[in-house]
Amino acid sequence: MKRKRPVLTEERLEEMQYALSEAIREGRAVRVTVFTPERDVVLVGRVSVHGRELRVRTVNGVRVVDVRDVIGVEREIDK
Repeated sequence: MKRKRPVLTEERLEEMQYALSEAIREGRAVRVTVFTPERDVVLVGRVSVHGRELRVRTVNGVRVVDVRDVIGVEREIDK
């Protein structure tokens, strides 16, 4: 059964944009939640944006996702 993409509020979109900008500027890792019709996928790593692509450098390599599929961005706590 396929799920529907959640509708994000303008405030939520601004929060995610701020978190991404801060992570890129400071070179910090973030936790990115990506919507797929089957389930949400969580990626943790450093990010860069190229057009509509978000590139997440994880311990397993680089994952490229469409920014329109991103439904959450949280700062990863340094350990």
